[in-house]
Amino acid sequence: MLVPYRAMIFFPGGDPAAGALIDVSMDASNQAPALFQDAAATLPQVNPVVADGMGNIMFYAPPGLYIAEIAGTFTRINVDPAYLSPVWPDVFVFEQVAPALVWTVDHHFGTHPSVDVVTPGGAVEIGDVTHVTASQTTIRFGSPMAGTAYLRR
Repeated sequence: MLVPYRAMIFFPGGDPAAGALIDVSMDASNQAPALFQDAAATLPQVNPVVADGMGNIMFYAPPGLYIAEIAGTFTRINVDPAYLSPVWPDVFVFEQVAPALVWTVDHHFGTHPSVDVVTPGGAVEIGDVTHVTASQTTIRFGSPMAGTAYLRR
């Protein structure tokens, strides 16, 4: 069984690795894994993987632990069949169950992330985002709101 994996990869300075070559290897090994472009394993994926214009990589692989390397920086990749959708590392998901005017999100990224908010009905909302610190972000709305905030490093 192959599992989809998608990730936004960043250069060591924090910029998205747009167009970069990302070496993917097995965790605790320098062995190149078999990667594919499709779930049926009919289209092999070239390794190193080329990131798109936003720094995203995508491949299918057998479940396991992998490492993505760019410019001496390593990102751990957990390809896990328990995830029903592709895995997105460097994304902090914050759930606001009770409607509130202000959401306070402690994300611990150490940088100011981009923020997207989606309501339970699937609508994308725009709130006033303030980065209080490099590890805390607030989102203020005109009326109380419940939903999910996706913060990307």
